[in-house]
Amino acid sequence: MFEQPLTYVDLPDRVRQVLDDELQQGERVQWAAQPIARRFILKGLPLMAGRVPMVGIPAGILAGLFAVVTATTGIAPLVSIPIVAVALEAIALIVLVRSTARGTVYILTDRRALLVHLWWIGGATIRSFRPADLGACTRRLNRDGSGDLVFAREPCSQNSGQGTYDVGFLATPRVEEANAILRRMTEAAGTAAIQ
Repeated sequence: MFEQPLTYVDLPDRVRQVLDDELQQGERVQWAAQPIARRFILKGLPLMAGRVPMVGIPAGILAGLFAVVTATTGIAPLVSIPIVAVALEAIALIVLVRSTARGTVYILTDRRALLVHLWWIGGATIRSFRPADLGACTRRLNRDGSGDLVFAREPCSQNSGQGTYDVGFLATPRVEEANAILRRMTEAAGTAAIQ
């Protein structure tokens, strides 16, 4: 992952290709970073915790049904099926979140903030936030200088009902540097300062 300040030339080739199509004439990259993978994984733990019962309970029911249907008395080996299923899902989710972190790039230009997510099969998702969209931005800092710049909270459905998720530069290194650039951008545009 990127730990040093990046320039346009330092960005991976796929990111540069996406940016060439996205950037307007005269727009310059001022800052870029990728999320810190281990912090990104920690942010995904609530997702993992919610998914464990969704795999474990059905796997346990299937194991019990299998034991009844086959009329086997040795159910002890089948008890391990839900445990293995949950462990495999947890590993798969960690790999997925780590891969998502590798495919995510946060970019600040002189005009806006960009969230770029590269997909495995090619293509990309780009979210653009202009200074007017950054007025309600909040910042969370960690002791090591990393942190989050949250631009918005969007609704999402969960097993337990409705929830929200943060949209912004999450688990990013050098968050103060990004915050200073965003602050200058919003002040120049005359919008509210970052909290």
